[in-house]
Amino acid sequence: MAQYEAFAAGLRDRLTPDLEAVVRYATLAANSHNTQPWRFQLEEHAIEIRPDLQRRTPVVDPDDHHLYVSLGCAAANLMLAAAATGRTGEASLTADGNGIRYDYLMGEAKADPLTDAIPKRQSTRAEYDGRATPAADLAELERAAAIPGVSLALVTDRARMKQVRNLVLAGK
Repeated sequence: MAQYEAFAAGLRDRLTPDLEAVVRYATLAANSHNTQPWRFQLEEHAIEIRPDLQRRTPVVDPDDHHLYVSLGCAAANLMLAAAATGRTGEASLTADGNGIRYDYLMGEAKADPLTDAIPKRQSTRAEYDGRATPAADLAELERAAAIPGVSLALVTDRARMKQVRNLVLAGK
């Protein structure tokens, strides 16, 4: 377990200018069932993200919708990390329409607070202990979300939480 924890911590190391670090940040993206259903191909001035169909989950994702949403999340992380390392570019569908291609040119690095958030994002399936989130933590979340392009809806009322839960369950 110690070996795994060291490896996992290394994935969240600071972003460096090399392409492997950009891809490492892309792989920290949210993805369906933690399947990490992607493959990256590095080219001169381009990075392609393609689906890894061996990581499909046909029982819970029969039309691969979540697989492709996962690719979009990886592309969003990739674009942020690439721009932060001076690789500003544009994403588009690959020629066959089955992947995402990020074409870039080298230039000036572009800082973005969302890039700094990439290695901090995590999810857990640990059992919730039922304690209310402290008001100071909720205020910190609101401050962190107060940037252009981000919206936050904090739902703390039990009745509203149940409504959201019911909508999520209905959407499965």
